[in-house]
Amino acid sequence: MKNNSISGFDDISVLRKAFEHLDQAVIIAASDRQIVYANKKAEHLFEYTRQELITHKTSVLYADYDDYLRLGTALFNSNPGQEGEVFAIRYRTKDGRVFDGRVSGGVITDDDDKPRYFVGMVTDETTRLKAERALNKLHLITSNRELSFQERVDKILQLGSELFGLPISILSKIDNDVFVVKQAFHPDSKLKKDMAFNLSETYCAHVYEANDATGFNHVSSSEIANHACFKKFGLESFIGVPIFVDGERYGTISFSSPSPCRKFIKQDYDIVRLFSAWIGHEIAINNYIQEIEIAREKVNILANTDALTGLANRRAIEHCLDDHLEKVRLKHSSLLTVAVVDFDLFKNINDTYGHEVGDKALKRFADIFHTVCRREDACGRWGGEEFLLIFPDSNTDDANAIVERLAYELKKVIFEEAPQLSLTVSVGLASFEAGDDRNVLIARADKCMYHAKISGRDRVVHTLPTGT
Repeated sequence: MKNNSISGFDDISVLRKAFEHLDQAVIIAASDRQIVYANKKAEHLFEYTRQELITHKTSVLYADYDDYLRLGTALFNSNPGQEGEVFAIRYRTKDGRVFDGRVSGGVITDDDDKPRYFVGMVTDETTRLKAERALNKLHLITSNRELSFQERVDKILQLGSELFGLPISILSKIDNDVFVVKQAFHPDSKLKKDMAFNLSETYCAHVYEANDATGFNHVSSSEIANHACFKKFGLESFIGVPIFVDGERYGTISFSSPSPCRKFIKQDYDIVRLFSAWIGHEIAINNYIQEIEIAREKVNILANTDALTGLANRRAIEHCLDDHLEKVRLKHSSLLTVAVVDFDLFKNINDTYGHEVGDKALKRFADIFHTVCRREDACGRWGGEEFLLIFPDSNTDDANAIVERLAYELKKVIFEEAPQLSLTVSVGLASFEAGDDRNVLIARADKCMYHAKISGRDRVVHTLPTGT
């Protein structure tokens, strides 16, 4: 505005008409920087009345007097050295609140090219700068893989509360009009995970209705003053946005306060949409990871489980025995016993009653094992009708008592299609001895099982005759 000439008036009526309704604070000062005019936006921004302002020099508006001097040299003098430049300044309001501002302006001269007025146009940059800082923090939070998903969401909820000045923040999941709190930030810790509300009792009902970011800065003075959420919780201000996961609505992220707040601007809605987009993306990734883990677990189970009985397969029970042998060696303990269990005359069962009955017999053995044996005991299908049992922290007598009961319960099984069938097993037991590996220990148990077979079947053998 340098070198603009105004003549023929003693007041600022022309300038008043030019600046009064601008959406930017305008301060006009005389050559000595005494304020002579302020528009409505300036009154609102600096919280002075126009009459109060014209009693001061512009220095009253600066948070730092050095900035007042600097701007006098750079912009508000007859020969400004930085024409057209925009300056970042810290300003102070009447009540002492300091805010970040941006100022531009210059000199208005008279017909003799002498400075008559200085015009400064001030914009409050607080919201924009806070948003920039919030976006930088959001990037740091979302890119920090040392934090868990829950920890990052907590930090985002706190970041939003600080940015909007709304102390309550919630990540919700909404199912069938039920609003469920998944994570929350509340100054009084009144919101807990899995607390549920009717969606209609929350402002998020409006978010879902709009299917976009929605905000209310002063509910009691708005068209939703009779909303159930205001009546029940007294929340005066709110901003929220839906969260989408793989294109489907998941829930919302929202921020609220029992006090009114400034009007929300486009920038606020854009930022809360960014929060939502990141959370929706991360929820989708977490869902994929969980699905992969479940699938991996299923594959692992299939790879280590006998399909017929649901017991461990040969590979899995071998690994289990190796683990127990290692524990025994580390503890320098000999308390470990294994049993090789073989169904008696199993071929006859299949030939006489059919493979379906044979399969049922193997399944019933697995069921009885889970009923009779201890939680720490293990059992795997060794092959065909043969099973390997592991009894940790057990000597031969301990294991003998368990397998005797297992055999007893097996004899009581009656099949409707083969009522005369009696299931018996031959069992060989062997306890760990110094130097044993898996093969040596199983081989001793297998020899005892073979001796049980040739001795008449339907028995448990744990000691071989001398010379065997």
